[in-house]
Amino acid sequence: MKNQQVDEIKNRIKINDLISEYIKVNKAGSGFNALCPFHNEKTPSFSISPQMGIYKCFGCGESGDIFTFVQKYENVDFQKALEKLAKKAGVKLQEYKKRTPGEVAYKKQQELEKEILLNLLKDATKHFQINLFQNEDAKNYLKKRGVKEKVVKDFKLGYAKEGWADLKEYLEKKGYTQEQILKVGLVKKNEEKNRVYDRFRQRIMFPIFSQSGDVIAYSGRDLSGNDKVAKYLNSPQTLFFDKSDILYGFYQAKTEARKRGYFILVEGQMDLIMSHQTGFENTVATSGTSLTQKHLDNMSYFSKKIIFAFDSDRAGIEAAFRGIKLALKNDFDVKIVDIQKGKDPADMILEDQNSWKNSISEAKNFIDFYIGKTLNTNLSIKDKVKEMEEKILPFVAQIENPIEKGKYISKISKGFDVKESFVEDDLKKIKEILKKQEAEDYNNEVKNVIMERKKVDIFSKNNIIDKTKKKILKQLSSIYFWQKSLSENSFVNYDEILVFLRKNTQKDIFQKIIRLKEDVKKDLIFEVEESYTNKERHAIETDIDFLQRRLFDINKKEKIKNLQKELFSTDKKEKEKILKEIDILNKTKYGQKKTD
Repeated sequence: MKNQQVDEIKNRIKINDLISEYIKVNKAGSGFNALCPFHNEKTPSFSISPQMGIYKCFGCGESGDIFTFVQKYENVDFQKALEKLAKKAGVKLQEYKKRTPGEVAYKKQQELEKEILLNLLKDATKHFQINLFQNEDAKNYLKKRGVKEKVVKDFKLGYAKEGWADLKEYLEKKGYTQEQILKVGLVKKNEEKNRVYDRFRQRIMFPIFSQSGDVIAYSGRDLSGNDKVAKYLNSPQTLFFDKSDILYGFYQAKTEARKRGYFILVEGQMDLIMSHQTGFENTVATSGTSLTQKHLDNMSYFSKKIIFAFDSDRAGIEAAFRGIKLALKNDFDVKIVDIQKGKDPADMILEDQNSWKNSISEAKNFIDFYIGKTLNTNLSIKDKVKEMEEKILPFVAQIENPIEKGKYISKISKGFDVKESFVEDDLKKIKEILKKQEAEDYNNEVKNVIMERKKVDIFSKNNIIDKTKKKILKQLSSIYFWQKSLSENSFVNYDEILVFLRKNTQKDIFQKIIRLKEDVKKDLIFEVEESYTNKERHAIETDIDFLQRRLFDINKKEKIKNLQKELFSTDKKEKEKILKEIDILNKTKYGQKKTD
């Protein structure tokens, strides 16, 4: 079925028509050619064969069909490419494997929930946009910063009002639940006061887009002038948003970065807005977070060249250093803009757009830039060499290409008047140190992940001493989460399972079960669904009854055992009470209350 659908989509979509929607293609004999979208070139080496339904670049070696093209160009997996092309071709996708009614219902519920939450974020964005249009202070702030109306519309900038519940009340009137608004991070909950309130208040709102163009999160710039609140506030991690995955402006910049052959990386949202406004639509921003491996992976699909344009203050320089180190390690071509001290890109552009354009065109290779900076200082020769060893060589050590590395060894040798062998020896030492640090960092990261999992997964090793008890609790909890996920389609009363667990489980363990992370719950649901695929409803009910009875008996034996231990360390009066308690427990059976 799957192969038939793939073939049908291929038959309905001509590969040259599809690719021409992304890049300019030219007729060449019986086929077409173009400048390759996957590497920089001046002479077309990207060939398209409509007869065979494939493409091939004779410059970089990339090749494939309509599916691989969409995957590579849009940086999506096969499933996403399949769904996009099926919709375009008018082909209705069928399920690829036989699913249980529970699986189908759960999948539909997940898809529906995702759609509702994305619509919620759309409505929130529109609300913020209307607020901005109606608020003179917010509009004046943007005008003062030099932001033009076109960019405000393109980036869907908005404003969050001062009140504590403006957005919450608006979304609830639109029919969204409090739980849904919490899920996307637009409100916060005060557990002690049981009060829910807007996360963003009195802020310019910068929507953050996914790679497919959906609004998935926000960054808000404070306009209150209150020093006690953060100048910028980002959405928390949600179902859609992880700050280590998404760079601000990436959706708007990725295609332009491929055309130009490089990204410009800035720190702040306003830096990005002003850079786009000046014509550099290939600009992305870290938005107050460190550049991550995931950011670089996403960028590498469109270009492996970055021009860093971070603020010239100490924090900006340190952030640039960290990002550059990671980029060099990933074989990126890195350049840096010399920002005038005390300014950021937004200030620079507001004062003189041409100075920004010149700075971008004159951006230097980072190592060249820092060699020049160090040599032009008033430091003594000895201190310059020390600065070079501490600040420049660690970056040279990250370069994997031996020719490129050799070029810098030669340049450092001549500039600092030291022998090449001296530089090479230092690089070997630094490389060893970096390897040790990497190994240490990796081990620490693994330990942290394991510790986190132990905290959230009550069923991991050593969390529950009694193995039998652990298995029973896991199975009951799995059935509960599974049936709850089916909601109206559930075929057992899952609320009764929850009541039983609450009464027959230690309070701290019960709380940990209820607060399990979503990915752990999904794993449990998957496991239990697989085990009950071919079983009838009565079989599941029988299992639940058996598991509850076993847990009840284990708990009873544990209590009796503990009470018997107490008999040896208490006085006569207390012993009588304990014996009476043991007698009551012995008479109590599963499904009935203790008798007096």
